[in-house]
Amino acid sequence: MRGIKWISIVLLISTSCSRPYTLTASLNKSRWFGSGEATEIHTKENETCSIERFSLIIRTDLPFSKQSRNSTLNITGCVSPCTPTQLLGFYHIPLKKGIHNLALPDTCLPYKTAKSSDSFAVGGKASLHIMNTQTGSSKAYYQFSEGDKGWIKVTKLNRATGKIQGRFNITLTNSKGETLHFKRGKFNSKLITQ
Repeated sequence: MRGIKWISIVLLISTSCSRPYTLTASLNKSRWFGSGEATEIHTKENETCSIERFSLIIRTDLPFSKQSRNSTLNITGCVSPCTPTQLLGFYHIPLKKGIHNLALPDTCLPYKTAKSSDSFAVGGKASLHIMNTQTGSSKAYYQFSEGDKGWIKVTKLNRATGKIQGRFNITLTNSKGETLHFKRGKFNSKLITQ
């Protein structure tokens, strides 16, 4: 009888954690999850690259700070329509299976620099925007900077079905030198053509 009780508890826990999030990870030792999509990049600046590229943009309604965790109601991870509190993005990643070290320079693409914390310009190969939920603008910005470490690995790519899967591990830094660490990241996304 005790065995059946434990099996029931394990099944209940596993089904409650199986929401269809596009991305899951550990952010500074806390669970992080969100939804979004991967987009193939076919822009003028990408024409000189021998390998096609994609970007992955994920939204979540998780509170960013411990102080705001108590005031946030009904967190969905932005599976359904939501007001995002954070946007995580990976930009111009080679669209092929394999591991891509984000610390290595990419001579194929120009490097864009964000001009302010409100700017959504690409400041590197990855960034996290902390959103002002009242205005919809970015109020804090972390980016992959020189000296940061990180990689993204495409483990499955099926162009026919439009699916891409992978893993990642990355450090992001803000203008004050404060860092965030995403670890054990996994993504499973629909691949959209731009």
